[in-house]
Amino acid sequence: MEVDNQRKIEDIINVLSQVILDYIQKCESDKESLN
Repeated sequence: MEVDNQRKIEDIINVLSQVILDYIQKCESDKESLN
């Protein structure tokens, strides 16, 4: 049970960090296209 929860938490963190990275890259490219 504990191990399963730990794995779920790691999955969520991985997904979140991926989303954040994508968002940052999108913002950066939006800034560049504005200039």
